[in-house]
Amino acid sequence: MAINQHTFFLGSTSDKNAQDELLGGLRSSLRACGNLVLVCMSGPDGAPGWMAPAPFKRIWCLFEIYIALTSELPIAIQFGGVDEHDFRVALHSSGGRKRIAGALTTIDAERAQASIETDRDHILAVVEREMGLLTFNEFIRDGIRREYSNINKRHSFR
Repeated sequence: MAINQHTFFLGSTSDKNAQDELLGGLRSSLRACGNLVLVCMSGPDGAPGWMAPAPFKRIWCLFEIYIALTSELPIAIQFGGVDEHDFRVALHSSGGRKRIAGALTTIDAERAQASIETDRDHILAVVEREMGLLTFNEFIRDGIRREYSNINKRHSFR
């Protein structure tokens, strides 16, 4: 399941009621699906998908992760084959674990982007009202840290 907020015409979510309706629909849809899949692939800079995946830089994606975590929905993180191997190698080396920890510290809702600035502003206002930005960032980091740990448990190291 995916909701493409770009199917709305530009500025259509600048109205607070439309924004609330879209976020409410997102919450309901994720809960109805029962899980969230994050696809984390290598970006144009060539960094592994677990180092700087696009979902960690987009406010909509961070909000989806937030909804999944607060709704206690499973999150499946999918890396590309090379990225997953690199991730598992990093998990088993002290320098790699530091790289993983460093990657998680870059999760910052305040710096996250959106195609429509009013969407970003509205999501940040909801986050601030529900738990505050600092708590939100740490909440997302902790959730992703748990999911990264689950990846290690699901796959034996080769």
